[in-house]
Parts: sequence; structure tokens; C-alpha cells
Amino acid sequence: MKQSQSEWVVKQLLEKGKISRNFALKNYISRLGAIIQDLEEVGWEFNAHYIKSDNNGRNYVYEVTKCPLKKKTYQVNGKEITVYK
Repeated sequence: MKQSQSEWVVKQLLEKGKISRNFALKNYISRLGAIIQDLEEVGWEFNAHYIKSDNNGRNYVYEVTKCPLKKKTYQVNGKEITVYK
């Protein structure tokens, strides 16, 4: 099953705790700001700021400060599985 752009962004935020505009663009996500706004409407909170990037440019980064999903970690056959609800 193909992942939606919003699902892809949420996965990146859960795994890394942040996402940058340039990283999203490299992965064909051109409406990152709209996806972030949708997430804020359901309880996510972000610290957003510019950082210096390669080639003397700037990159906009969204860092998660509050995630409304509950994290649970399970051990199954010696492997750690993390579930968000």
C-alpha cells in the first residue's frame, strides 16, 4: 500500500523528531507547511526556525515539541516494537 504524503511526514517526525523543508522537497513533498498546519489542528506542536544549509542557503526546520500520540514499546521475540496510538 502506498503511503500518503501526510503519513510519510508523520513517520519522519516520529522517527527523527524533526523535518526540514529541503528534506521534504527532496522527497517530493512540496506542501510541508500545509501538512504541519493540519497536524497542529489535531494537537501537535512545533518549534519552527531557519538553519543555515549547504551552498550558503537557509533551510526551515520543524521540531516536534508535543505529540498527541501515545508511545508504547513492546519486546517480541527479542525485537523491540514501537507503536503509536
